[in-house]
Amino acid sequence: MEELAYRDFPVVGESSTVVEAAELMRERNQGAAVVRFSDGSLGIVTERDVLYKVVARGLDPRTTRVREIASRPLESVEEGTSMEEALSKMASKRVRRLGVVGKDGRLVGVLTVERILGPDGAAILPIPEVPAGYICPFCGSVFRTKEELSKHIDKVHIGLGLLEGNTSKW
Repeated sequence: MEELAYRDFPVVGESSTVVEAAELMRERNQGAAVVRFSDGSLGIVTERDVLYKVVARGLDPRTTRVREIASRPLESVEEGTSMEEALSKMASKRVRRLGVVGKDGRLVGVLTVERILGPDGAAILPIPEVPAGYICPFCGSVFRTKEELSKHIDKVHIGLGLLEGNTSKW
């Protein structure tokens, strides 16, 4: 998952103006910038924040500070987190970006939905193949017919004859 994270992400201080953040985002061709607050915490300011929280409200981006519009804290995952967990966190927190934190607790990257799904939203995640046949719910073995599966479950997982009506063991 961390191999998809941007390592060269823009970072601005909380007292930077919205214009300064937007210029840095443009220079780096990024839709967001990480915001460092004086207390050491991190936040994020996005293109959407600029549009909705500054432009739509008629604020002056030359005087508005990013601390006034940044989302805080920056939601994050640790290096080594699975792609499924990262996507699940993005969905549950309703965010499009996650910080990626190294073993030392420092921010090492920013993972975006666009990097995961591609610019057109076409998933680059591998789609697992579903085996043809019937899958044992206990061990995952695959069988060609229901009958073979039933016999397997009966003999291996439950005991002879149970699925065939022999309840003497039970």
